[in-house]
Amino acid sequence: MLTRLNRRGATIVNEGGLKVGDKIDVTLRFDDVDVTVQCQVIKVEGNLAKIKFKNLAADIANKITYRYMKLANR
Repeated sequence: MLTRLNRRGATIVNEGGLKVGDKIDVTLRFDDVDVTVQCQVIKVEGNLAKIKFKNLAADIANKITYRYMKLANR
């Protein structure tokens, strides 16, 4: 489960015992389309893991930024 999301990565609940350096795939849903992104765990703190996106398409990164800015301006 995602707890934070930005155009470079995310913070997820570490239910599977991930460790720094582990590589995983994460599926994001935008506009009813699933996009699977390759990620690498860069930090683990308690039950949270910070991941860095490896192959996030530019249009998806832009959508993430747009939605973040839209929420921030409320």
